[in-house]
Amino acid sequence: MQTRIPSEKVQARFRAILEKVRNRSRKLSILNLRDKKTRTFVGCLSLTVAAAFAVKSIVSYPFISLPSLNAQKGNVQIFDRYDHLVCTVHEEKNVEPVPLDRISVNMREAVIAAEDKSFYQHFGIAPAGIGRAMVKNFEAGRVVEGGSTITQQLVKTLYLDPEDRTLWRKAEEACMSLLINASHSKNKVLETYLNQIYFGKGAYGIERASLAYFNKHASQLTLGESAYLAGLIKAPSELSQKANRKEAIVRQHQVLDAMVECKLVSKQSA
Repeated sequence: MQTRIPSEKVQARFRAILEKVRNRSRKLSILNLRDKKTRTFVGCLSLTVAAAFAVKSIVSYPFISLPSLNAQKGNVQIFDRYDHLVCTVHEEKNVEPVPLDRISVNMREAVIAAEDKSFYQHFGIAPAGIGRAMVKNFEAGRVVEGGSTITQQLVKTLYLDPEDRTLWRKAEEACMSLLINASHSKNKVLETYLNQIYFGKGAYGIERASLAYFNKHASQLTLGESAYLAGLIKAPSELSQKANRKEAIVRQHQVLDAMVECKLVSKQSA
C-alpha cells in the first residue's frame, strides 16, 4: 500500500505555518520556552497543525488493512501447468510469520514493557509521549525524538519511509496509527509487529530471531530470552554484534526491570 504524498504547495504552506509559530514564540515575551507549560503549548500547537494537514492527505484511506500471515512471507510460489508446486522464490527479507498464540507470553509481555507500556490502553498513539517529543522537536527545529507506540512503529515499517524524520511524516504516521487501531484488534497489531520487526543478524520477525539467537521456536522462549530479544529492538544492528554483547545484556536487564515495574513479572522472577 502506498500513502498519498501531499503536494509541494501544501508542504510549503505547512512549513510556513510552523515557521510563523516559531517566530511568534521568539518575539512575544509571554512565550518563554524555558517555561514548561509554554513549551508544552507550543509543541501541542505544532502537532495540531501537522495533524490537520496529515489527516487531509490520508482522508481518502478510510481503512488500512494489515497484511495476513501468508502475505507477510513475501514469497512467490511457481506452479506447473498441472498445478504442481515447482519452487518457491524467497524474498530477501528473512521472515517466517507465526500467529500470536505461537509466540510465548514472555515475549509478548517483554516487548510491551520495552516498547509501549500502555499498548492495551491507548488508541494507537500516546498523546503524552507525542507531546514530550513534539516539544523537544520544536526546540531543536527538527525531529530528534519519536515518542512512537508499537502501532506507530508498525506503520513506519509497513507503509512509510523510515528515513523520513520530518514533522509531516510523524503526523501522517500518527493519523494512520489511529486508523489501524480503529479497524484492527490490539492482538492483531501486536502479532503483525512481532512478525515484522528487525532483531539483527538478518532476522526479521520473532520466529526467525528465536532460531537465530537461541535455536528454538518463538513459542518456547523463556523470560530471560524474551527480555534479551525485546531489548534488541531499540538498536538491532548494533546490539546484535558480539562486540556489543555487554550493552545488550544491560538492555536485557532494563527490559526485565520494566516488566517488574509494569507488574508483568515479580522481582524475584526477574
